[in-house]
Amino acid sequence: MSTALAPPPPAPVAATPPLSVTILTPQPSHSIKEAWTEAQVKDRMLWFKGFRDNKKGGVIFDDKEVLKKQQGVVKDIMLQLGAQLLSGKLAVRLSLPIRLFEPRSLLERIPDAWAYAPTLLAKAAHATEPLDRLQHVMAFVVAGLHFCVGQSKPFNPILGETYQSTFPDGTSVYLEHVQHHPPISAYFVEGPNALFTLSGLCEFEAHLAANTLINAQAGKVTVRFANGSEVHYDMPKFKMHGVVLGERMFEFAGECEFHDVSSDLRGKLDMEGNSSFLGRNHHDDIKGTITSPPTKKGDLDEAQKQKLLMEEDQRRDHRLRGHEECGGKDKRHSTR
Repeated sequence: MSTALAPPPPAPVAATPPLSVTILTPQPSHSIKEAWTEAQVKDRMLWFKGFRDNKKGGVIFDDKEVLKKQQGVVKDIMLQLGAQLLSGKLAVRLSLPIRLFEPRSLLERIPDAWAYAPTLLAKAAHATEPLDRLQHVMAFVVAGLHFCVGQSKPFNPILGETYQSTFPDGTSVYLEHVQHHPPISAYFVEGPNALFTLSGLCEFEAHLAANTLINAQAGKVTVRFANGSEVHYDMPKFKMHGVVLGERMFEFAGECEFHDVSSDLRGKLDMEGNSSFLGRNHHDDIKGTITSPPTKKGDLDEAQKQKLLMEEDQRRDHRLRGHEECGGKDKRHSTR
């Protein structure tokens, strides 16, 4: 009788420790704001490829492909309208050939000028001093000016047309075409968490003066911040020279005025601040000033009284000095 041997018991297995998983979250090399700033600088450099600096001020458009499309268009318009156009007829009412247009509505193009709102208006909203706040608003306006310049014309929006968009930081943009003759569009821009708002009406006034097209935006722009402060400003004029003859040259002209309501600080951007008979303007020469309100109201009557007293003191001092120089005698009666 054989007896089967039982298999040996299995060797004890060491207890497996609980699995520990560490999830590594990649850390960005720089913040979203820094990345957005870099993207804005890149956009600015790409825009400037179609232009070159003009030694006398402004920039010259030298995109040969676009200029070729425009050949003959201005001449045809001049022949059709003649004296009406030269006398200052509103250029926004002209009917232009389709090859001059870009595939966007005016409502889509207007927000180009607000590209720096996520950075500069946000900084203005966080500023603790009114001076810093106004400086950042003025910088915001200057930073977006180059986006307002372009060779292709956007299509006129239809009455009631709307446009909505969002910047990468969450800033929302709303526009509506509210009037057609003259064309007026209303806009409202709101930063994240209502940090700031920008609102106003956009009405362009364009005129041709000989060989120059002059464009101006009517109406004030209002910027409101979460702390209740407000800044109002207007836009400078835009000139395009060489419409018919010569090189196509662009420049901003006139002044851009700002007003911080709560502090009564007033700012001014002079687009021709460095112009002079012997001076030279660069395409980005802009003179900016900020002034504070007077600390005391002037009194003209008191000022006149003090002026007379000062003049009398000066005359008395002059008589005394003349008397001393003549050895105690009036020099008018001195003799040898």
